[in-house]
Amino acid sequence: MSRVRQSYCTEVGDSESEDNVNVDNEQVSFLNDNVGPSKLRVVSALRRVSTKQSPYFKAFYKHFPLELTLDTGAEVSMIKASSADYIGVTIKKSNHSALQADGVTPLNIVGECHFTLSRDGIELQLEALVVNDLDVDILAGIPFMSSNDIAIFPSKHKIVIRDKVTVVYGSPNEELNSSNTRVRRTQAFLIRAPSASSVVWPGCYGEYDIPSEMESDCILAIEPHTDTSRTKDWPSPQIAQSVAGKIRIVNNTSVPQFIQRNEHFCRVRLTTTIDNAPEAPDNIRDIKTTNYIDSTHTSQFFKQVSVDPDNLLSPDLQTQFNELLRKFSEVFSPNFEGYNGEIGPFEASVNMGPVQPPQRKGRMPQYSKNNLVELQNKFDELECKGVFRKPEDVGISVEYINPSFLVKKASGGFRLVTAFADVGRYSKPQPSLMPDVDSTLRTIAQWKYIIKSDLTSAFYQIPLAKDSMKYCGVATPYRGVRVYTRCAMGMPGSETALEELMCRIVGEMRKRCAKSGRPLVDVYTRCAMGMPGSETALEELMCRIVGISYKKVA
Repeated sequence: MSRVRQSYCTEVGDSESEDNVNVDNEQVSFLNDNVGPSKLRVVSALRRVSTKQSPYFKAFYKHFPLELTLDTGAEVSMIKASSADYIGVTIKKSNHSALQADGVTPLNIVGECHFTLSRDGIELQLEALVVNDLDVDILAGIPFMSSNDIAIFPSKHKIVIRDKVTVVYGSPNEELNSSNTRVRRTQAFLIRAPSASSVVWPGCYGEYDIPSEMESDCILAIEPHTDTSRTKDWPSPQIAQSVAGKIRIVNNTSVPQFIQRNEHFCRVRLTTTIDNAPEAPDNIRDIKTTNYIDSTHTSQFFKQVSVDPDNLLSPDLQTQFNELLRKFSEVFSPNFEGYNGEIGPFEASVNMGPVQPPQRKGRMPQYSKNNLVELQNKFDELECKGVFRKPEDVGISVEYINPSFLVKKASGGFRLVTAFADVGRYSKPQPSLMPDVDSTLRTIAQWKYIIKSDLTSAFYQIPLAKDSMKYCGVATPYRGVRVYTRCAMGMPGSETALEELMCRIVGEMRKRCAKSGRPLVDVYTRCAMGMPGSETALEELMCRIVGISYKKVA
């Protein structure tokens, strides 16, 4: 039987009034029935008893940053069950039992786990019970502190690990160091790779130093570094926690990433919470009066299509294609309304697993004023096109806020990118037969001509199921919280939804063409067989796209 001092401190009533407190023979009773004694360990009544935060520090398990709360009164260490599932540790059965600080209330124990953490090159062994009802991620008790030689100095807000590493937690003067009074520059820093070249394999991670100008333990926004010499889009935009001046970035792609020595491969900047978001500037656009819809007549959109740039087709064939594009000029409109259900109801969904993602405060990168305005304009444009909606307009309560970034495009300008990495870790993959590069290359190798086509904002045209919208919330710089009502790049299940919808649109064409040997215009693989009759297949595809209100640029 182990005892855990999991104490809760709550202030009841107004500190300036004694209406809520009755003092009799030095016994304090509470008139608020909602605050029971089982939930209170220490109560600061009339602010006569001071409270201080428990000591804590952060450490890595693989690439996961974890916060450990130290408790000198706990006889056993514990980890929250959802956190154990999140980092993927092995949970074994356990015969242990544990009580809270009152010595009566039992804890719901799922099992136990044993794993190794690291900070500043020091390995820390943790043996912990896995429990459901825990208000912190990891509660490290006396066994953990004893086996890893950890000492606490509460008056100095310091933790010493093996007489080698000193960690400062909290702040002796929180008012002077609060986020409301601290001045920070909205500056991006380049992350330099180590002096030796390396390869980060899919699923593995690389560890990199953050600039010394930043705090050693802080939450950062990571963006890919794009310039003329670097075309890779890894790492993807994400929010990461630094530990002891280092960050660990996972290769979440399907190909190895080669990092040259001393390469500037990503940028980092500090983040801010939604509560500390800046005030809206005077020059921000009014979403009600700004027109984000292209008012050009639909008959003119075909002019943006490039037909035979290498001049390989005969003049007659070029004329046929130009007339075909003129006939279906509406298909090439940059304005999109989304799938209209013409071939049956279809919605994408985020297939969540049994464990829900933890609710945390929404964060956004600390951009400059101009970039924040540009980011808001991107949100407003997509909201006008139906991609975003207010949560109350669709009747949902947002349960998770995903960070959004303003990523510079190689062709100029910016694009809005939302990182769904955390939601993706808690979702289950949806089974589907997805195309791959090898099979596509083998197919097009036998073709003489290729017609390349690409869907305009393909994911933004697929509706999202209502029960999945609560996991797809975003925080705009100035207009509050919005939710995705359509799919987006990187959203769990979006690629599967796009493939399934395109199979329903052109699946019959692919089947018929495979039997007859006729040319096929395949939207997803973006290829076509250039032989007599290809314009007929393209015309049939155009008719299908017009019928379902799907837009395409060829």
